[in-house]
Amino acid sequence: MKTIAIMIAGNASENIEEKVGSKRQWYRQRLSQFNCKIKFVEIFNDSLSYDFSKDDAWIITGSEYSVYDDLNWLQSFKILLLNAINTNIPILGICFGHQLLADTLNGEVKKNPKGWEVGYSNIELTSKGLESNIYTGFSHKFYAAETHQDVVIKLPDNCNLLAENNMGIQSFQYKKNVFGVQFHPEFDNKIMDAYIKMRQKNGINISSPEVFDLSMAHNIFNNFFNLI
Repeated sequence: MKTIAIMIAGNASENIEEKVGSKRQWYRQRLSQFNCKIKFVEIFNDSLSYDFSKDDAWIITGSEYSVYDDLNWLQSFKILLLNAINTNIPILGICFGHQLLADTLNGEVKKNPKGWEVGYSNIELTSKGLESNIYTGFSHKFYAAETHQDVVIKLPDNCNLLAENNMGIQSFQYKKNVFGVQFHPEFDNKIMDAYIKMRQKNGINISSPEVFDLSMAHNIFNNFFNLI
């Protein structure tokens, strides 16, 4: 049985957890179909002493933090992450995790000059994306859940751009087993709706977002599990 470590990069807000549960619950639900052991690591509490030798794969979650924040735990985890990448552990970075992978590999992450991306976004695969195992069975275009302000402005060297849209880079691959996705494949419509309402309440302009099926984006987990 494979062991997948979910690297939690910060808990959801109390407002979100009251409505749709915790990140642990989201990932348990999304990964329950797979024959694997799931363990949770709160990297924002302690990461420097973490022993990843028994992990078969990592998933790095989203976060309200930014990868350029001056935080001790974040600097410690970047060192650990680079060691894991060099040890060839399969890694899937989601939103903040996607940005963190790019930053750790010497890419560039900034606040998007186009503003927030919140809601159901249309994602378009590149030719490399259509060839990548992480997108096996995907349509050329699909919808995914988004809630972020930071983006990868510049990809690291030796990375393939897998997906993009009018807001920027949406996915990339480094070597054979490291993947970043800007969107949230762990979200269902209920979680997305909760985030839309929270962002609107906080003054972010989201005009009556249309609701789309997220099941295609969920297949990221199927393909990642098949890779390991």
